[in-house]
Amino acid sequence: MIGRCDWHTGQNFNRNMAINADQVMTSLIGSFGDDLLENDQLMRTGLKNLVSQRSDDFEINSLHKILLPHSIDAHYVLDLHCDDVALPHVFLWCTPTTDG
Repeated sequence: MIGRCDWHTGQNFNRNMAINADQVMTSLIGSFGDDLLENDQLMRTGLKNLVSQRSDDFEINSLHKILLPHSIDAHYVLDLHCDDVALPHVFLWCTPTTDG
């Protein structure tokens, strides 16, 4: 479908943006402490550093480098899908809290 995929690579704009969790954990090993908010910020910074190292040789890669840091800063990211024949649906992931 025109507009959904990169013209040169054929890649869907919303796919293949994954960050290797092992790579970020290796880069941050030994940096975490007891402060959860500080650890959260440390992880987000580490993820953004990995994104900044990505290649931007195609327009789609450049767009991913722009989009990913915004999603890393978000506490919630909604991935909403529907079309003219499917029922709308929402994927929601909630993190359990310790306060009940």
